[in-house]
Amino acid sequence: MTSPYADLIDVGVLTAQSAHLQREFAVASFERLADRLERSDGRVQVELWVTEAGEFPGLEGTVHAQPWLVCQRCLEAFEANVESQVRVALVASDAEADRVPDDFEPVEIDAGRFDLHAVVEDELLLALPLVPMHASAAECANARAVTPQSEVVEPTKSPTHRPFGDLRTLLKR
Repeated sequence: MTSPYADLIDVGVLTAQSAHLQREFAVASFERLADRLERSDGRVQVELWVTEAGEFPGLEGTVHAQPWLVCQRCLEAFEANVESQVRVALVASDAEADRVPDDFEPVEIDAGRFDLHAVVEDELLLALPLVPMHASAAECANARAVTPQSEVVEPTKSPTHRPFGDLRTLLKR
């Protein structure tokens, strides 16, 4: 199934040209990714080079985005820096996927073409942090909202109320 933003690329032409792919996508164009984000602002930069993955054509490069996530420490939105190293082998079937070198992930192609948009979305989903947080606690909104130092005020002591204090005298009667 291809996405409505399908960027179908012919593998044969790609390998014959030993191509270098540079693309930019809107974060909002990734439906599965958008479900995990606070806002759909921003762009995704993709830079890939054609390589060999054993006996299969492959792609190596990076996917970089700055999606808006919710910090699990302070529950405020922040712009995360997400980068993924891509190493995929383009295979025609599941049977071929078993022959892909260990340092490459198999991506099944359909009729000699693959959906770059879907590959990029998969890489971004895998690169998202499990527990999104600001880089340090000092960056969190709660840490920045610390009140200035003030004088220490001793609490006033109120008389202690003991509801059963007279019980012992009553029991002795």
